[in-house]
Amino acid sequence: SPVRRGSRPVRAPVLTGRGRHRGHKAARAMKTSRCSPVLRVPHICLAMMGVLGLTAVDSTAPRQLHPEPRNAVRVILSAFDRVPVVALGGALHGEQNLDDFALQVVRDPHFADTVNNVVIECGNSLYQGVLDRYVAGADVPMSRVQLVWRNTTQAFGCIGTEQKTFIDAVRNLNRHRGPARRIRVLAGDPPIDWPKVRTAADINAFLLRRDSNFAAVVGDQVLARHQKALLLIGDLHILRRRSIFGAPTSRTITMRLESKYPRSTYVITHGGFGDQHGEIERRLVKWPVPSIATLRGTWLGLLDPSFVYTGVFLVSNPSKEVNPFPGLKLQDLADAYLYLGPASAIREVQRPQETDPTYAREIDRRRRLMGMGGGPKHIGPKKT
Repeated sequence: SPVRRGSRPVRAPVLTGRGRHRGHKAARAMKTSRCSPVLRVPHICLAMMGVLGLTAVDSTAPRQLHPEPRNAVRVILSAFDRVPVVALGGALHGEQNLDDFALQVVRDPHFADTVNNVVIECGNSLYQGVLDRYVAGADVPMSRVQLVWRNTTQAFGCIGTEQKTFIDAVRNLNRHRGPARRIRVLAGDPPIDWPKVRTAADINAFLLRRDSNFAAVVGDQVLARHQKALLLIGDLHILRRRSIFGAPTSRTITMRLESKYPRSTYVITHGGFGDQHGEIERRLVKWPVPSIATLRGTWLGLLDPSFVYTGVFLVSNPSKEVNPFPGLKLQDLADAYLYLGPASAIREVQRPQETDPTYAREIDRRRRLMGMGGGPKHIGPKKT
């Protein structure tokens, strides 16, 4: 299930904010000791580092502790000089700021000089031919085009207006470019044919193929052709380690690609810091928006992932909180962090009311087959 921050949807288990007690303890410790949670190593500061989920780093190399924010678009474009695949976690998942940034990257005049493809999660690969013709500028009826995002495996996940806005933006860019510089939008979701689906087993056969299908699309349509791609897919699909909710043998898209094409990916994460966002965001207040910083070896990279990926309460036991990435640090999951401003500045994409009664009935049918009811479940960025 794709993680989302802001209003980005995710299937159960539901992620919610962690309790405030931990953040208040850290704040009191900082006030008492008057030292940074990572830049000093007396005993009181080491204890505070434990509260914040940080680990001690060699104090003789303090420069390594400070993440260096850089121009976000330039970081992504320069990353393509080193790797063929850049994954931007959570884009097109309900956060307007992140969607706007993704469009800023694609609209940069240097993007099409290097990158050939954008891979989206909310796109049914069964309709890749329709999507290709539309993005290339052909006159395709919208009743056909909308099947791309309406007929994915996700009964709740895709906001149609959000997907259409992005696809239309790429289509408009391609109008002014020759065939060699046009950007192709690739649909990553498995090719489920909903009119033929009658049982939950029919659906599960495709749900279990999601990450393998995403990886196959990137492998066959991008890497095997010696091309490059920007991935706009939910976080859990592109992180370098699987969460505890995956099967022991499951692998994320990134893990699958790296096993066949070593050193082929660059993973960017983004999100708030929940009940601790005030303490941490004060350290980022001078960062430009948007900016990206490398995680490895910095205090940001040494954060527990639960600061960005909220604590998990199992549906089967709502009273039990679970860390989705126990024993790991944020730098184990991603290469860089995208900063789009404080949590108070993050805007959500508005989900419009469905006005097509035929499609509304079909969505209800799919939800019943999947055992869902009531409406989509959401998780944070961690916001107060």
